[in-house]
Amino acid sequence: MNPISTRSVRKCFLWSCIAACCAFSVNAAEIVLTEPPAAELHCVVMPSAVVDVASGVSGRVETIEVGRGDTVRAGQRVAALESGVEQANLVLAKTRAELETGIHLRRARLAFEERKVKRTDKLHTRKVVSEHEQDEAETDARLAAWQLRQAVDDQYLARLELARAEEVLKRRSVESPIDGVVVERFKWPGEYVEEEPILRVARLDPLWIEVVAPVALHGEVQKNMLAEVMAETEGGKPREARVIVVDPMGDAASGTFRVRLELPNPDHSLLGGVKCKARFPAPARYAPATPDEKVAVAEPAATQPAFVPEPPPPEPAVLQVAPQEPVHVRQNAQKEVPNGFIVLTPPALRDERRELTRALRDAGVNDLLVMGRGPYSGRISLGTYDSRHMAERRRSDLSRLGFEADVVLRTSTISRVQADSGPSVVEEQSGGDKQQRREAALRAGDCPMTGPERLINCVGHQTVTSRDISG
Repeated sequence: MNPISTRSVRKCFLWSCIAACCAFSVNAAEIVLTEPPAAELHCVVMPSAVVDVASGVSGRVETIEVGRGDTVRAGQRVAALESGVEQANLVLAKTRAELETGIHLRRARLAFEERKVKRTDKLHTRKVVSEHEQDEAETDARLAAWQLRQAVDDQYLARLELARAEEVLKRRSVESPIDGVVVERFKWPGEYVEEEPILRVARLDPLWIEVVAPVALHGEVQKNMLAEVMAETEGGKPREARVIVVDPMGDAASGTFRVRLELPNPDHSLLGGVKCKARFPAPARYAPATPDEKVAVAEPAATQPAFVPEPPPPEPAVLQVAPQEPVHVRQNAQKEVPNGFIVLTPPALRDERRELTRALRDAGVNDLLVMGRGPYSGRISLGTYDSRHMAERRRSDLSRLGFEADVVLRTSTISRVQADSGPSVVEEQSGGDKQQRREAALRAGDCPMTGPERLINCVGHQTVTSRDISG
């Protein structure tokens, strides 16, 4: 063999080995630098809620207004039980609540008995009738007043019976508690139900994705982390879902734990109950937390404050009190402010007011007060209240008894009083504060005002006094 050709072959082989080694190094570097793709985890698409809708009472099904596959809203009526008896009871209760014949009858009877009492009093004054007949007339008037009160109470009870009949009839209707789709129908019209469900409704917006993840991912998967979900019915098309639950317990047999994702599905285009695959892309991405899921930031632990020596107490202020001078009081302004509500009868003369008082007492209204003076003179007070609602309720009760009353706003007068002192009632030499000035003023001054309007501060500060003008 030619020695030149042998050397050429060796050189070619050597260069080929070097080139192969370089290529392997480059490929190895590329393999090390390339991140592995995220692992795909098995999952199942589930409805976020499944409810078996049933009736609260037993009975025979009259109508079912929806079928399988229909969309329903929360509060929508989906079925009804037979309710002929309940509807009849509702009409009867409504009629009784609207009748006022008994009230008008008792009111007319009371008016007659009151006129009879007046005639009997006049005849008794003339010694025409005996005291027994006068007492009998007064007793009949009191009985008539209580009979009127009984008629008003009966009408109130009738209104309560009406409300009860409406609620009984409402229980014969079956409503959907959630927004969703009817996925199953268990009963048909004519069947008798007790505790059995009539329909099954599933909420498909949002959907829940139940993911089975290996325990090695526990701690990496966190709440509000975004994941990609590929349902088998969509040919691997990814959808974005958010982690809402990470189970704190795992399965020792399989070495897995469960993760729940929330996937919006407003158009119901994604089926529930199908298999899917999920992956958590790297780097991890997070969705903004909802208001209900925001975690309050923990306050930092309280640290022990460093020891700081207390400053020495200030020297007591030396006050010099000037010679006492008279304090002149000047009333600056007055202002009317609300102070509750009062229920009053219309203004009346003395005889009319006396008859009205007797009629009120006969009707059982004893908490009354005749206003002798003030802005409400000549009227009868039937109670004072802090809120208008309670006062209006009192007026309504009196109206049912046949008495007219008004609700009047009570007011109080706030007076601002200014004390004008002479030159420097109190002079402060050094130190001191407002409290010390006030105490010195009280020790030094002779406030000319006494009683409820006594000045608290005689150094020119304002004092508010209140006076009720309700009479």
